[in-house]
Amino acid sequence: MSEVKNDKTNKENKDKQAVHSGFQFTSPNITNFKFTVNKNYDANQSNDTLPISYNVKREGGGSNQQLVSLNMTIGNEKSPFTFNASIEANFRWSADLDADSVENLLDKNAVSLLIGYLRPVISQFTVQAGMPPLNLPFIDLTK
Repeated sequence: MSEVKNDKTNKENKDKQAVHSGFQFTSPNITNFKFTVNKNYDANQSNDTLPISYNVKREGGGSNQQLVSLNMTIGNEKSPFTFNASIEANFRWSADLDADSVENLLDKNAVSLLIGYLRPVISQFTVQAGMPPLNLPFIDLTK
């Protein structure tokens, strides 16, 4: 049997030297956290889709830095639980980044990074509440 070679998958993997990005952030801090189990939850009246909403605030902006705060809410009165948390970090960037790149990094990358820090916390709290872990899905931040 002949082997089919694919140039993309058969290229030799070489280690690449990591280059630090011109966009950095401080360790995120959770500033608000509330997890409430709905004792009146009726699985027969649920549609299995938890509503997720978020709000982003940006403060400051001098000296190539800005504080980005994310508030996320999961669930409602028909959900097995409600979760509300706020997390923030200070983002800074090098002077050689253009304004459009900085806006894109703050609007999408910063928010995505903050969500990534909340993801395991949410999962752990649902397990501790005796529920299956909620693995927060990826969120399309372009819409």
